[in-house]
Amino acid sequence: MLFKQDDTATVVDSLPPWKVLIVDDEPDIHSVTKMALRKFRLNDRGAFLSACLFRPGSQRGYGTTR
Repeated sequence: MLFKQDDTATVVDSLPPWKVLIVDDEPDIHSVTKMALRKFRLNDRGAFLSACLFRPGSQRGYGTTR
């Protein structure tokens, strides 16, 4: 018995992941967000998660201009 080979190409992650910045003052929010987005895919791209703990008065440099 002969089987025809599948001609479909395997999709390779050639696009870089989406960059997601998590900014919050609660460490639990960071943990839950990372867990929820662990297998996130959009348009064949994963997610690169970067976390920043926000403390009152620490927003200098994030979208502020002087």
